[in-house]
Amino acid sequence: MKFQRILTTHEELRIFADPVRLMLFRLLISREATLTQLARALGLKPNLVHYHLKKLLAIELVQTVRHDDEGKYYRATFLNVGVAPDLRFSDEADPSALAPEQPPAIDPDAINDRNQAHHGLLNLTDEQQRTLLSEINALLERYQNSQTSQGIPRAVTIALVALPGTRTPTDIAEGTP
Repeated sequence: MKFQRILTTHEELRIFADPVRLMLFRLLISREATLTQLARALGLKPNLVHYHLKKLLAIELVQTVRHDDEGKYYRATFLNVGVAPDLRFSDEADPSALAPEQPPAIDPDAINDRNQAHHGLLNLTDEQQRTLLSEINALLERYQNSQTSQGIPRAVTIALVALPGTRTPTDIAEGTP
């Protein structure tokens, strides 16, 4: 599964924004499933689920991963979907009119069984970005090496996403301007 797909057209955004398709995509991020399993999970008729799956297949957000006696198995192609920051609904639209805000910090004492997420905008030098990545890798390795049978399994995703037009960690490592 690839990390992220950026929607760049109004049509892709319209297709993805449908509530049934959003739910299908969410289900298929964490597992593969047949049409019948998806219909049962959503409480919808299989023909309706098939219609929505075809739309997601057309914009390559879902793929068929295998076939067996139970049918075709589907899975999300990407872990995350974003919208191109320069996608405009009209020529008068100005996406830069709202500058990104720094989100509030997560209170560690407020963490519960629900998902916690923190998004931030950092202006980093190449060296700071390399250091941050190194620290994140060391932190993950420390926790992986200290796992116990008493812990609760938790999926952890950490992503450093470069905005369009910026240099990625791979660019920096390879010395690409």
